[in-house]
Amino acid sequence: MDKRRKNRIQGTWASQTRRKETQTARQTTTSQVPGNEAFQPSAHRFVFQQDVVNTVKRAPPEQVISEKGVYELSSGSFVEFVPNFLSRDEKDWMFQQLESEIPWDSKKIKIKGEYHVQPRLTAWFGDFPYTYSGLFTQTGLTFNSMLANLYRDDKDSVDWHSDDEPSLGNQPVIASLSLGDTRNFELRKKPTQGNDFSLMPHVKIPLASGSLLIMKGSTQDDWQHRVPKEYHHRDPRINLTFRNISPS
Repeated sequence: MDKRRKNRIQGTWASQTRRKETQTARQTTTSQVPGNEAFQPSAHRFVFQQDVVNTVKRAPPEQVISEKGVYELSSGSFVEFVPNFLSRDEKDWMFQQLESEIPWDSKKIKIKGEYHVQPRLTAWFGDFPYTYSGLFTQTGLTFNSMLANLYRDDKDSVDWHSDDEPSLGNQPVIASLSLGDTRNFELRKKPTQGNDFSLMPHVKIPLASGSLLIMKGSTQDDWQHRVPKEYHHRDPRINLTFRNISPS
């Protein structure tokens, strides 16, 4: 091999070696530049993703009230629950009498400009017999009006609402007496802004025959309530709601 050819071969190998060294140096330098760590798969990225998952908001678990007592739903909002307010004899004869003697009526309500038949029967009493007003002697409460609701089956219901009409006054006390089959009574906290209830506290109270529920304090201001439809058979249920109406 002549001297010139030998020099060319050695020069080729040398240039290839220098190119490889330059590439290696560039790769090493790039990986060591502050801020480029984000491009490398690492535990830090996994932790960051995990932190995002942990900050996803979830609705608090549903609370169920089944025992006698006074419960503070939120600051200043109270419900009192008495499961066996009436004896078996009392609740049986009251249900039979009310179901047969009350002039039940099917009313229409206006929703978004259209009238719909309420999914229950109702009757309003501005002056009701002492038989029913006397029920609350032991509670120290007095009322001047009564709304009776007849839920004929599992399809009858009342949608989310608050009893916050001006005629009820500030922080009204409302008592609800249940007769007949058991239905779930639900409450949900009103959001401080907007109308998204999905993340708000939710309470369920199974109201059996003879049970009494009293809402007081800021419950009507801060919470909504309903009796939802059921997905299995329910026999008739009567609910008597007692309240005080102030003259306008």
